[in-house]
Amino acid sequence: IFVLTPTLCWAQPSRKGDLTPSTPIEIYQNAQRAFTEKRIADGFQLLELAAHRGVLGARIEVARMYAKGDVVARDDAKAFHYYKRIANDYADVDRRHALAQFVAEAFRMTATYLRNGIKSIDLKPNPVEASRLMLQSAGIYHEREAQYELATMFLSGEGVEKNPTIAIAWLVNSARKRYAPAQAVYGDMLWNGKDVKLAPVKGLALIALALDNADDDQRGFVLPFYANATGEADKETILQAEEALQTIYKALRVRPDGPPLRIEQLPDAGKDMVMKDAGTGEMTSERAPVDTSPPATGGQGFSLDQQQPAK
Repeated sequence: IFVLTPTLCWAQPSRKGDLTPSTPIEIYQNAQRAFTEKRIADGFQLLELAAHRGVLGARIEVARMYAKGDVVARDDAKAFHYYKRIANDYADVDRRHALAQFVAEAFRMTATYLRNGIKSIDLKPNPVEASRLMLQSAGIYHEREAQYELATMFLSGEGVEKNPTIAIAWLVNSARKRYAPAQAVYGDMLWNGKDVKLAPVKGLALIALALDNADDDQRGFVLPFYANATGEADKETILQAEEALQTIYKALRVRPDGPPLRIEQLPDAGKDMVMKDAGTGEMTSERAPVDTSPPATGGQGFSLDQQQPAK
C-alpha cells in the first residue's frame, strides 16, 4: 500500500465540478486505515471507490491487486481496464513529473496485456500495438522494465522487425538502471557470443552482478543463467570476472570496507544460493543495490558499453 503523498492523492475533478479535494482523499485514507487494521474486504471496497473517484494512487493499487491476485482474485481484464484508463488519462505527463513512474507502469502493463491477450474478454494478442505502447514507456519515460521487455521483442521479432543491435541497446539501458533480468540476459549473450562478440569474462561478471542485484522475485529467473555460466567457466575466467566485479564496486564506492565478492560455482543447479563473502564464507542475502552505469572516472577495465554485434 502506498504512503499517502499529495501526488498520489491527486484526484480528477468530478463532472459536476463540485467535488471538494478532501472527499476522494478521505476515502483513500479510510482504505489505507482498513488495510492497516487487517479489514481487507472493507479496505479494497474503499480503495476501489477512491479509484472510481479519480485518486491516482488508488487506481494504481487496484490495478496491481487485480494483476497480481494477492488481495483479490486475479482478474486480468479488470487490471487491463484500469491500466489502460490511467495511460489514456495521463498520456501527456512529462517524464520529469512526479507522476511519470506510474504512467510508465500503466503503459508497460497495458502493452503486456496486449502482447499476451486476455481470453476472458476475447482480447487477441496484438504485438504491434504492444510494441508501440512499450516504446512509450521505454523511450519517453525511460522505465527500465519496459526497456527490457522491448529488448526481448526486438530479439525475437515480436511486433517489430527482429533487430539484435536495437535489442542490445535497450538491454544495456535497462542493465545500467540495475534491472537484474536485463543484466542476466545481456551477460548470457556475452558469455555465449550470441548476436555479440564473445566476451566470457564480462558476461560472467554481468551475470554475477545480476544475481547480486536481483530481488526475491527476480532470483528464480537469474539463477539458471548463473548456474550455466559458472558451471562452464574455468578458474581463470572466474578470477578475471571477480576482478571485473571488484572494479565495478570500487568505482561505485559500494562495499568499500567489506571483503570482495567471490563467484561460487553452484554444486547443484537447482540450489538457491548466492555469492559468498570472501573471508567469512557466509551467504549474503541483503546488499545495497548497485548502479551499473559506467563511472565518469576510474573503473578501468570494465564497462557496460554496448558490444558490437558478432560478425
